[in-house]
Formats: sequence, structure tokens, C-alpha cells
Amino acid sequence: FSAYGSGLRKQILWDCCNRLASTRDALVLDGSGQERRDWIHASDVARLLVLVGGALPSPEVPVVNGGTGQGHTVAEFTQLALAAWGVQRPVSFSGMSRPGDPVNLVADVARARALGFAPQVALGQGIQAYVDWFRLAAGH
Repeated sequence: FSAYGSGLRKQILWDCCNRLASTRDALVLDGSGQERRDWIHASDVARLLVLVGGALPSPEVPVVNGGTGQGHTVAEFTQLALAAWGVQRPVSFSGMSRPGDPVNLVADVARARALGFAPQVALGQGIQAYVDWFRLAAGH
């Protein structure tokens, strides 16, 4: 689903950090802000891949959704990024979405849970780690 983590140089968190680093203006993002996504930290994705690889060796190649099973709006996600950056800025949304982008994209994690998977990185914690990485990498 929506994987994020230190080192990733694309997607919304990368865009937010770049804008926060380069301007004090309001953030204007695409969409409505009410799009709901299931963000999962890259370290949790890696743990799930190892778990699935060891537990499900099969010629059928079963599908296991990599997510948390919890959705957060883009507006909520953005507010967590602002808090991690340590600023308050107005945020607005253009209302323009890319064709084909779903409004809600939250994983059914029943198979992952049946394998014993539970995400370990809380969203706020992961965003803070990303912001810390970004600032170090960008010299901010």
C-alpha cells in the first residue's frame, strides 16, 4: 500500500519536506485531503516480506496485502508531517486528483495478521524519523 521511510525521494512526504525546507508559504497539495491511505513504514514492509517468504513457500504465490489495516486521510498525514517539522502552516488542497487515484485505499490485512504480522512503527514515529533523515540529508 502506501510505503514510506527514510531514503525515499518521492511521494507526499518527500514533497512536503521539500516545500517546508524551501518556503514559509502555505502548502498547497493535490486532491481534496480527504483521500484515505494505509501508510506503512518501509521497515514493516521488510519484516512482512521476510515473514511471508518464510511462511508461504508455495507455487500458488498467495497474495498478502502489505499495510496496517488503518486508513488516515492525506490531511491527517500532512498535519503529522508539519508537527514533525515543528511548524504550523496553512495547508490547502487543489481539488485536482490524478485520473485513477482511489478515494480510499486501505489494506485488508487478514492474511498478514494470520501469519502473525503486526506493524511496529507508528505513523507519527515513522514520519518523525523521515523528517529527521530529510533534514540530515538536505543539511537543514
